[in-house]
Amino acid sequence: MKSIRTKKKIAFRQAQLAVIIALILGLLFSAIQIAFDFKNELVRIDTNIYQFLNTVRSSAAQAAYGLEDDLAERVISGLFENKAIVRAKISTDIGVTMGAADRSNTVIKEYSILSEIVLGDEKSYAIDLYAEKLTDPIGQLIVWVNLHVIYEEFFDRIAIILILGLFRSLILAALLTTAFYFLLTKRLLKIIDKVNSGSSNISDNSQQTNRPETYQDELTALSSLFDIYSLKQTGHLKELTQSEEKLRTSEQRFRIFAESSSDWFWETDTEGRVKWISETSTETPGIALDNIRNKTREEIAGRFFNKTNWMPYTNAIKNREDIKGFVYEFETAKGMLVTVEISGKPIFDNNGNFLGYQGVSRDITRRCKLEEQVRRSQKMDAVGQLTGGIAHDFNNILGIIQGSVELLGEVAKDDRPQKLLKTAQKGIDRGTSITKKLLSFSRKDSRQISAISVNDTISDLKGLIERSLTVYIDVETRLEDEIWGIAIDPGDFEDALLNLSLNARDAMPEGGTLRIETYNKVLDEEYVQQHPNIQPGDYVLVSIIDTGLGMDAETQEKIFEPFFTTKELGKGTGLGLAMVYGFIQRSGGHIRIYSEIDKGTTFQMFFPRTEDIGQTETVTTPEYSRILPTGTETILIVDDEDALRDIAADYLEDLGYQTLKVKNGDKAWQIIQQRNQIDLLLSDVVMPGQIDGYQLAEKVHGKWPSMKIQLTSGFTTRPKDVYEKMNGFQRNLYMNILAKPYTKTELSHAIRKILDGNE
Repeated sequence: MKSIRTKKKIAFRQAQLAVIIALILGLLFSAIQIAFDFKNELVRIDTNIYQFLNTVRSSAAQAAYGLEDDLAERVISGLFENKAIVRAKISTDIGVTMGAADRSNTVIKEYSILSEIVLGDEKSYAIDLYAEKLTDPIGQLIVWVNLHVIYEEFFDRIAIILILGLFRSLILAALLTTAFYFLLTKRLLKIIDKVNSGSSNISDNSQQTNRPETYQDELTALSSLFDIYSLKQTGHLKELTQSEEKLRTSEQRFRIFAESSSDWFWETDTEGRVKWISETSTETPGIALDNIRNKTREEIAGRFFNKTNWMPYTNAIKNREDIKGFVYEFETAKGMLVTVEISGKPIFDNNGNFLGYQGVSRDITRRCKLEEQVRRSQKMDAVGQLTGGIAHDFNNILGIIQGSVELLGEVAKDDRPQKLLKTAQKGIDRGTSITKKLLSFSRKDSRQISAISVNDTISDLKGLIERSLTVYIDVETRLEDEIWGIAIDPGDFEDALLNLSLNARDAMPEGGTLRIETYNKVLDEEYVQQHPNIQPGDYVLVSIIDTGLGMDAETQEKIFEPFFTTKELGKGTGLGLAMVYGFIQRSGGHIRIYSEIDKGTTFQMFFPRTEDIGQTETVTTPEYSRILPTGTETILIVDDEDALRDIAADYLEDLGYQTLKVKNGDKAWQIIQQRNQIDLLLSDVVMPGQIDGYQLAEKVHGKWPSMKIQLTSGFTTRPKDVYEKMNGFQRNLYMNILAKPYTKTELSHAIRKILDGNE
């Protein structure tokens, strides 16, 4: 094995470096010490000069006060005992100079130019002179000192400091050199010997031949020897580099995928504890990594853990099987309920030992809420359609009974039949009231819209509400001063307030407090995420709060369903809150319930803000005279209910009109095309066949614009957006629909109004 030879030992280079470092450090420390001493020296010299001047202050004051020149000269002469003082004088307050002397020319200037630049030549000091019992100074004693004389001793001390600093630097250099040798050079030489020994075993002769005999230093030698090894291992290093690059690319691809995905990636240990989860999980409000890491799924679920519901998950974990789409709920640190869907696979090492699970979680909270909202909406829509259909049919039945009772009342003149007919009429009126409530729930539009201030309506209605409740219930209002305007049906709003107030009364049988509050509310995206059936924006919130019995979750789920009631049989129809729900839906609003057993209930109604202070569209009920209007015109009656057609025909014929009767729109169109003597079309809206009441009216108006048309219905589903798109003729039809069941009086006035052109 050849020994390693170098032109210059690294130890020598280390010694050079150590000397340079030591000198720099020595000079730095010396400069710091000199600066510190110089600062202290300035303070010391100024103090000594002033102390020296104070020793002659009284004599100088006496000379200045008495203008004694001899005394002043003696004072000045005494001051010159300090060899640093080169000039001095006493100045009085009246401008007289006494004892002035100057010996600056006698001081030999043996100092460097640098010293003169740094210090200058002289510095003056002055003290005020006072006479006994006088507060104002009578003069000054002024001296000038030669700075070079003063700092002569200090400069000598600086020279000593620099010499000692240089000596310390040399000692430090020696210590650093020794330390470098034992800590670095000696160990480096051992490494070189081992590398040199290993390089001798390389079989590649060309590499042996190319090895230099002499190196610049030990580090160069070591580098050269490592180069030889690198040549030997080139193939292995290339493969390793490629593998590392592939691994880096794979890790980068996974990182980008994990960070850009809305899903959470996770990994558990053998006990099912989450040991790693991606940062994207914190994007869900209220989730903190510390509340998930090192916990099992069961611990994360907490009070929402149910052994039966969790069987698919626990069985998969127990059998080391894949987890596929398991859904569970947990509560975040902020109290938010989060629904998560997880999927994962078990992982094993090369020996088949189980290491845990890796998988992905997905926050499906919003999706579940949307599905629940859709389910409830579909349920309520279905109930509304069913309710509307029932109300329509029931209205037809009531119409038949109403007409029969009226016609019978005209022929039965005895008291007994008249009394029975009045009882029957009360039943008809009650049935009519119920169908109106049902239609209020199922109706999709509102026929009486105006921009109102809810504060004014609540204030006007407060007296009625107080009278409707018991004396044991206090009614309070807290109304926001600058409340926004809303566009709703005022009558429906009043009905909703009364219904909710009466509902609160029944929930407080022993008395309590009913509070009505109004607020301006801005619903943001976060709120909408929790309540997907509403749009973000400005809303007016009307809260009805009671201190009653409260409701459980099951009751709250069903509270708005028609005919659902918690009251005793015969004490409630179950339609009050259904009407409230229908009104809120028609108004484009949103209703929420907060309730706790034995604490009370809060109903929150949100109405969208409006800036449009438009005119109120109303449907009024006219006052009719006892004398019914008559006529001789020909009227075509279209209704799919035979009995209702007959009742309408009887009413109109009694009033002198000629009538034609058909049961659907198709036959009515045929009759109208065949006959030109028809003056008015009286048609139901909802009918079987291809043509409903609106379509028939539009066809007739398009061909015979002069023909009068009166629509009648007990159920209409024209939405507000459709109403807004109607032309004048269509809107007039819609606004003048004759509601079923109608009386002979209502029919007579409606027909005469249309025929006389007063619609």
